[in-house]
Formats: sequence, structure tokens, C-alpha cells
Amino acid sequence: MRSFILAAATVAALATGSAQAALYQESIAVNSPGAWSTNLLGGLQFTLDNPGQYVFGFTLTPNAGSNGLLASLHATLTKQNAPGAFIQEIAANSNVGDDSFAGSLTFDHLGGAGQYSFMLNFTNWAPWNGTLTYTVSPVPEPATMALVGLGAAGVAWRRRRQAR
Repeated sequence: MRSFILAAATVAALATGSAQAALYQESIAVNSPGAWSTNLLGGLQFTLDNPGQYVFGFTLTPNAGSNGLLASLHATLTKQNAPGAFIQEIAANSNVGDDSFAGSLTFDHLGGAGQYSFMLNFTNWAPWNGTLTYTVSPVPEPATMALVGLGAAGVAWRRRRQAR
């Protein structure tokens, strides 16, 4: 019985780790030369095959010594093919007023090979140098979360039994 509980806890921990791992993660250097520069970052593409719910997230992070503030920002995620083609606005902010920005969008992929692209357009008040990082991760299903709970309960029960 003890070995079964330990095995169940191990399987649950492994299932959780793989369910939340990013499918895509990319970092791109961004250099904006001067005041009121408009920067269009497009062509950032990825493909999804498995149906399910996913989270797309992005961050703009300044390099050390970069003192430019972001004035405005607009970001979109586009599914380019059927079924379920869409253009979804992730963020639209006409007065960012900070040197960094983060946004995310949860969306459903209906299955089949899905081509997606991300486009980001921002304007800065002064030269800005930094990094754009984006990730695509699956949203854990309730069954996965149940396995996590079962695994945690098994580990706790085993430790309690060993303490006696």
C-alpha cells in the first residue's frame, strides 16, 4: 500500500509539471532609437495541434540603464486559419507611463493545426532598449489538479505514518 501511494504521488507530480510547462517561450531584443519612435513587432508565430485552453502571455522588460517610458501600446493575437479564426486584442493602452508592460490572454484552440501570430505596436517617449518575452502554455485541466491533490494527500499521509 505504501509503495502504491508513493507511486501515485510521483505520477501526480510528474503530470503537473508537464501540464504547466510552456510550449513556446521566446525572448527578443528590442531597441527603439529615439523619442516618439513607433515600433511594430510582427511575425512572431507559433503552431498548436492539440485542442484545449491555452494562455498567451508577454512582457516588455527594459535593460539596465534604459530610461525610456512607454507611451502607448497595442497587442493582438491572431489565429490565421479555420476552424475558429480570430483576431483578439490582448492589450490596448494609450497611456502606459511606465518602462515595462505585461499582458496575457486565455483562449481556446479547437484542434487541428492552428497557425497563430502575435503583433505588438508601441510608442516610447525616449530611447528604450529591452526584451520582449512571450510564452504559450496549456491551462491545466481539472483532472490534472485532482491528481495534484491526490498526490499531495498521499505524500502527507506517508510522512504522517512515518513520523509515528
